Amino acid sequence: MRFVLVLLLSLGFFTNADARCRGKDLMLRTSAEFQAAVAKAALKHPFAEGIYWEISRKGKISWIIGTMHIVDKRVSRVPKFFKAKIRQARMVYLETTDKQDQEVADKIEARAPEVEISKDKRDWALFTPSEKKILTAEARRKGFPKRYLPYLKLDSIWNLISGLKCDSSGRDFLDVNIERAANKARVPVQGLDDVDKIVTLFLRDTTNEKTLLQMIKLELPRLGLRRHKVETSVQFYRRGETMKYWEYEKAMARSYMPKRLAAKVAREFSDHLINTRNKLWMTELVPALKKGNVVVGFGSAHLGGRGGVLNLLKTRGFQVKRLVF
Repeated sequence: MRFVLVLLLSLGFFTNADARCRGKDLMLRTSAEFQAAVAKAALKHPFAEGIYWEISRKGKISWIIGTMHIVDKRVSRVPKFFKAKIRQARMVYLETTDKQDQEVADKIEARAPEVEISKDKRDWALFTPSEKKILTAEARRKGFPKRYLPYLKLDSIWNLISGLKCDSSGRDFLDVNIERAANKARVPVQGLDDVDKIVTLFLRDTTNEKTLLQMIKLELPRLGLRRHKVETSVQFYRRGETMKYWEYEKAMARSYMPKRLAAKVAREFSDHLINTRNKLWMTELVPALKKGNVVVGFGSAHLGGRGGVLNLLKTRGFQVKRLVF
């Protein structure tokens, strides 16, 4: 599952971002040939573009919004037209409610503490002087005590370099704001994920120590790109290019990872955190959408593709219509 965290960071999951974190759209810095190849690959996926969708069956209509788990007002505010849908809905479904999010975080922390200190400097000795310099600077930036740094285990070193540290408005994701809008309108909110199952998926570990070390060493030179990666994901989202961003990320991974590792990162992410959950959600979503008048919000990475929610609903007899505003 550590493989997946590379993509989680790139896709902006669990990320705080404000004006201080904003960078440049890296897609605009790629060649015309690269952009054409990404666009061609994206077109192979059903429902490759779009954030807002109308789902209907036998006259019963509901609405889906693809969200982004980033604290950035450009992508965290609920659009006015969608607030109207929430106010008139009989139920709102999200990946997890705000309360469930905290339960997931607590259970992950209990089973896999963020910081583990060893009795020796064995793992620290695996890094070159230049890599230690980067890690020391990162520890300083994150406020982690320098004296403990040489005693961190590889797991904790990975946790140290993951994520951003910027001033932000706190838990101000679009998902949270959808829930707030529903609560204000007194519309019930329900999570699609089973807390225990999602914790198990997040903690699923197929990585040996040698590969984890390789992953850390590959990421260290790229730490300076983090705010640019967040900005890139924001711009893809604002253009509604969900599957194009997925293909962009896969292509970028292939540019700096060994081929087999890049393929495993992509497979771990799509199979376990996306497609597996999409199938599980059908148990709850299909009966609800048959009745109509519900609003559903989840990460936009779940929308498109053969294993995406939209395609799964289409194969189950629903009409799927993109909404453009």
